[in-house]
Amino acid sequence: MRIIFFILSLNLSLVYADTGFRYIKGKVLVNDKVAIKATKLIEGDVVKVGKKSLAIIYMDKKSLLKVNENSEMIIEKLDPDQKLSSITLNSGSLFSKILKKSKTKKSIFNVRARSAIMGVRGTEFFVSYGKNEESQNVWMCVDEGMVEVATKGSSAKTNVKAG
Repeated sequence: MRIIFFILSLNLSLVYADTGFRYIKGKVLVNDKVAIKATKLIEGDVVKVGKKSLAIIYMDKKSLLKVNENSEMIIEKLDPDQKLSSITLNSGSLFSKILKKSKTKKSIFNVRARSAIMGVRGTEFFVSYGKNEESQNVWMCVDEGMVEVATKGSSAKTNVKAG
């Protein structure tokens, strides 16, 4: 009986999170296993998108992530209650589109890279990290809305507006 309850509660939490792939082109891995469109993502999953590949991820009914080729990201936190979800971009680039804006002015989605943390308050932005092995720069472009940026280890924050 306990085993059945555990399996049911595990399945409900995965369905409730509703984070998974909307589109996959080429070689996409989750925790070093080949991903398919039906693959659901949970906290701690590592997503790798290979050369000439692409993945579009639907996160918690809040946002779409277009993860470009040669990228790696970790799903750090998923919060289906519209509070705060976060990912870490280890390499490559992604484009994010927020589908549901926060009811408060606080961020509902954070992207971490090696030297910066970006709190999404707007609706669309692009971030790239470590474009090549020599580059450790983080690049960001805000298309719509605003993104709050802080460098790691600093309490200073800057709001970057569209354009």
